[in-house]
Amino acid sequence: MIDAVSRERGLAGGRAASEVRAMDAAQFLEAIYADPAADGPRLVYADWLMERGDRLGEFIALQIARKTKGKRTMAKERALLVAEGAGFWKDHPCVRFGAPSWEDTARGFPARFRVGRPVSEEPLREQGAALAETKGNPGWSTVESLYLPYEITTEPLAALLRDSDFRSLREIDGMNVQLLDRLASAPLAVANLELWVREDRDLPVVGGWPALRRLVVDMRATVPRVMAAVAPSTLAERLSHLELRGVATHVAFEDALPAFARLSPAIDTFAINEFYGQYTQLSGDRARPDLSIGVTAHQIERVVEALARLPVDAVATLKIEFASGGFFTKKSRPVLAESVTRATVKWGDRVTLAL
Repeated sequence: MIDAVSRERGLAGGRAASEVRAMDAAQFLEAIYADPAADGPRLVYADWLMERGDRLGEFIALQIARKTKGKRTMAKERALLVAEGAGFWKDHPCVRFGAPSWEDTARGFPARFRVGRPVSEEPLREQGAALAETKGNPGWSTVESLYLPYEITTEPLAALLRDSDFRSLREIDGMNVQLLDRLASAPLAVANLELWVREDRDLPVVGGWPALRRLVVDMRATVPRVMAAVAPSTLAERLSHLELRGVATHVAFEDALPAFARLSPAIDTFAINEFYGQYTQLSGDRARPDLSIGVTAHQIERVVEALARLPVDAVATLKIEFASGGFFTKKSRPVLAESVTRATVKWGDRVTLAL
């Protein structure tokens, strides 16, 4: 089997089938890590492994078949991973921090790296030492997504991201401002970033991240204070999606409308997610956007009052729904729904209610 696939897929360097057969695992991994976006080297490695009875080969082939052909292989993939665990990737740096779950793999290799939360100073030092030991490991090139707790060993992780090959990394979830400061000019191709901000300060400019398009700022602050930091920065000029989470405000859309009008035209979605599922989302035209609101029982009265003040022509369309965690009871729900219905009647057929 390897003769045909090696000719069709062309492993790195254009090796002949006889050369491919003579390769060892380290050489296959070298080819995969050198071109992590390519399926060819992974598939040739999968064939080589299956010829030797290694179930990792089947796992790689199944995941690629699901990605490229839409085959339903998830149950079999999960069963293989449960049986083998971290043994599939003994030398991959992610395994140094625990066995990857099925959700953390893609195309047969670890693709999502979750940094654990240290619970005391001793684990914090141990985590820093482990991160330092994996710096420069070529296996980091398969990692596409990085999950971070707020409490992390900032400097060792910054050194790891600066000095290792993270060419596939496109998403970072949970970066704090201290780490971003240290990586502001790092040549990362991150497109999606969730940033934790726990103090009053301007956001650092991510000058070396030209691929960044989606920014989520998780912080407890008022909308105007956040916008004062985000809107004027060069960071905002590159975004298509800006989202604020955990915002300490009540009727968010009253602040959100003028904020959206000041944002770069490149941003087509501006969202504010508060507590218990309450949210505001704006999209479309800056002067007359589409407005969606998720409201809780505790905020209905304020929202209704704000809707009464909102001019009809301020928005193109209006959608209102009860937030999933909004504390609605069987008795209160119809009464509150009627209140919202009366407040929105002036928008006629331009309003959608999901109450």
